[in-house]
Amino acid sequence: MSPHRPDALLRRMLIAVSCVTLCGCSDVPDALLYVTGTARDETGQPVAGAPVLLLRDVSEGCDRTVAPPGQPLPPGDFRPLRSTMSRVDGRFVLERFEAETALRSSSGVVPGTCFLLTLDDGSPEQTRLHFSTYQADVPVGSLPRWGVPPSAAQLGEAIQLNVLAPPRSALQSDLVLSPLDARFPPYEWQWELSSGDQQIWAQPLDPDHPEAPLSAYAREDFTGVQARAHLAGGGHEASQTVWDSSFAEFSLSATSASIPLEAGTRVPVSRGAQCEYPEAPAGPCPLTDGDVHGVVITPLVGLLHVHEIQLQLARPAQLRWAVLRNGSFDDDDVTLDVQGSRDDGATWILLGRLGPMPHAAHFAELGPGVFAEAPLDAGAPAVDRIKFTLSSGDIQGLGELSLFE
Repeated sequence: MSPHRPDALLRRMLIAVSCVTLCGCSDVPDALLYVTGTARDETGQPVAGAPVLLLRDVSEGCDRTVAPPGQPLPPGDFRPLRSTMSRVDGRFVLERFEAETALRSSSGVVPGTCFLLTLDDGSPEQTRLHFSTYQADVPVGSLPRWGVPPSAAQLGEAIQLNVLAPPRSALQSDLVLSPLDARFPPYEWQWELSSGDQQIWAQPLDPDHPEAPLSAYAREDFTGVQARAHLAGGGHEASQTVWDSSFAEFSLSATSASIPLEAGTRVPVSRGAQCEYPEAPAGPCPLTDGDVHGVVITPLVGLLHVHEIQLQLARPAQLRWAVLRNGSFDDDDVTLDVQGSRDDGATWILLGRLGPMPHAAHFAELGPGVFAEAPLDAGAPAVDRIKFTLSSGDIQGLGELSLFE
């Protein structure tokens, strides 16, 4: 059955007219809606026989677009709904009834619901596409899958990462929906490092030139470090008339298999340092304890403004490197000035600058946050008090601030 049909309004009108004309019935049969796309491999070529599974969230309400900084979106309660295999040309078509896009809950019928589309044959690589829809077809474009794991080579204290990544040309040629935000590209590639359940690092990945050096500071002193490549994207489509409305939006996540890396050996001199900012907790500082999970810095958005954080080191140190993990900001292209003092804040010395961090607010909304590192002035004197000052907007959340000698 071809997925290219009249739009939702015209289709329902034709069904209604046919029903009344032919049988005089009063009930309009449930219309079919389609999820279409193309399965592709890491080179951008179509994949035949790829298992595609469509799952539906049966929980009450499916708005999982908001989460605390650095925290994953709630998982939902997804149950299998349809499955198919991609054709020789990689194309797949899944049918849904229109009634399946309305969620029945204890509070009544909620227009629209959430779905999960997967391309997964049980291998470590995963492709997940979350989408919500109401009375709309969902042309998801490409559903890419990594079949080749990354590689890592030691370069002194640094590590060179490499991977065969799905190319921009193949993915964007299939793109049907509009980007979620016209200011940003529809797809983003990045390298991700994890330690246990924590994402400890992320940096951009160029699919056309995927080789990337990874500094020793990125691994800090974390153990059980794993590296993987990640592709994320999103889009939407909406229409509204006097008689009808429809929408569809999606969020794509495709990851490669993970590979182990050697544990980090760099212990930050800032580990256990005291921190100062409005609403900072009494006792140990959550920004210097080695836990990268996001901490809310600005709990009252719009009422409490935080653009500066200070750390008090246990002893003076001549600093060489700064690392920010899991930052969340409300402005784009921000920087953090790193200044030091050796007279309890009476005078400050500029040591360096973290950033600029392009699309910082955009990434803070989509994922675990922003990561950045920068060398500091090697000729600066030893300091024991550090000030991080944001160039514009507010600091909404942070995972960790690390300083190295």
